[in-house]
Amino acid sequence: MNAILLTGGKSSRFGRNKALIKFESEVLIERITKTLKEFFDRVYVVGSDKRTYSFLKGVKLIEDVIPDKGPLEGFISDLVILRFNIIF
Repeated sequence: MNAILLTGGKSSRFGRNKALIKFESEVLIERITKTLKEFFDRVYVVGSDKRTYSFLKGVKLIEDVIPDKGPLEGFISDLVILRFNIIF
């Protein structure tokens, strides 16, 4: 079984990318992906710019097909890429 982690969002209320904040000496998204890898065969990280998360190891980075269209579009991007093996 695979995990799909949707990243991004405009962070308009928080003011910066929440996934990149430090939590107990780890970047939050690293902590989350490390935990997901314990339970899933593959972890896919979907976002508007995969360079933002290029430091993550052991995950597949996928860029939104149509950026800035919200979480449903991110999920659709992942399904299209996984189903048709399209890499952008």
